[in-house]
Amino acid sequence: MLVYSQPSPAQQSGDTTWNVDGRAGLTFSLFGLNLGGGIGGKYWLNNYQSVRFEASGLYETSKFDPPLVDSSVYTSDNSQTVFSIIINLATRFERALPLAPYAGISLGVRWDHGRTDYNSLGAGKRSSEYTRWLYTGGVFLGVEYWLSNDVSLAGEQALRFSYSRNPIETDFSTRNSTSSLLLTIYF
Repeated sequence: MLVYSQPSPAQQSGDTTWNVDGRAGLTFSLFGLNLGGGIGGKYWLNNYQSVRFEASGLYETSKFDPPLVDSSVYTSDNSQTVFSIIINLATRFERALPLAPYAGISLGVRWDHGRTDYNSLGAGKRSSEYTRWLYTGGVFLGVEYWLSNDVSLAGEQALRFSYSRNPIETDFSTRNSTSSLLLTIYF
């Protein structure tokens, strides 16, 4: 069977760009091998620059309960809660679609809270608890592939900087952040 479709005016003129100026979408993100993720939104300021907002959270618990051997053995129950908000500003290098490389910067804040309850056979019960705020910034590179006019899939890699301070310590760190996979659905 032979099928013929009329090329669009953009295809006839050789234009492979799509106008994304003023478009907004819902973004779902997955990062790392642990498949952590978040949800957010993306808004195109013009055909080359976009702003993206992400919120993510995590709650995890663990228990350490070794076999009883001597009085120095202890058990512990650990819990951690994390919530973060990040704002990203990205610029596309090329407007040609469906594949568009981009680079950007990010700023964010993260709240961590953790608690550990120890039960030592020799010393009894005790607890340790912490709360800290981390202020983050970073740079990232990515590539976005447009599956259709309304759906894009992107992959990005970031280099992040973080600063935290509490009554006990001050910490400044740099790390190569985990890769992210982003699915955006535009309305």
